[in-house]
Amino acid sequence: MHITTAPGLTCVLSRTRTEPRSQAQAVDAWIASSRAWPDLAGFVAGALLRSLDGERVVAYLQGTPPPTAGEVAVADAMDAHTYEVVRLEAPPNVHPAPLVIVPGGDLTTLINIFDTDRSRQQQLVDTWITVGAPFTQYPGFLAAALHRSLDGTRVVNYAHWRSAADWQALVAQRGHEFARFRPLGRSDPHLYEVVHLVEGARGAPHPA
Repeated sequence: MHITTAPGLTCVLSRTRTEPRSQAQAVDAWIASSRAWPDLAGFVAGALLRSLDGERVVAYLQGTPPPTAGEVAVADAMDAHTYEVVRLEAPPNVHPAPLVIVPGGDLTTLINIFDTDRSRQQQLVDTWITVGAPFTQYPGFLAAALHRSLDGTRVVNYAHWRSAADWQALVAQRGHEFARFRPLGRSDPHLYEVVHLVEGARGAPHPA
């Protein structure tokens, strides 16, 4: 599964808040729901991720057009929004390539969901690009994709880091710079692992 800026490819991202003792049940509920994904009109691919702290499960579905939030919702998973990818980031001197989502692997996924509103969403996107640009030079950074929701209420950073330690080192040394986001939205960053993947028969559009 690839996250790209390919024309016509949009996604639904649904965030489920959990407690560590119930995260496995939430993942199982999503896996059961995912059996219906290939039957959704325009379905391309979907992935399920669980946070390493046990507090979140994220479902990420792509489509042309995307499925609606209602089509992918399960119990206790009401925070679903439709997104477009507005920017891909890569380390210096590396051409931004699609972010490849696969189960397992030797990397760590950061998903940071910002709750915002229409009046601040574009400023949040612009600030993320300005503040985040130097982070692409930081040891361990692999790639990032910035999303904005079509309803104007969310901005999502989906990023790959070589390890959790690399991300935590950035937070320790540069985390004070994240204060620039606070007037623009409330962030919800967590580290994740991919636990389930569903590929559609039609395949994804060619990367932009």
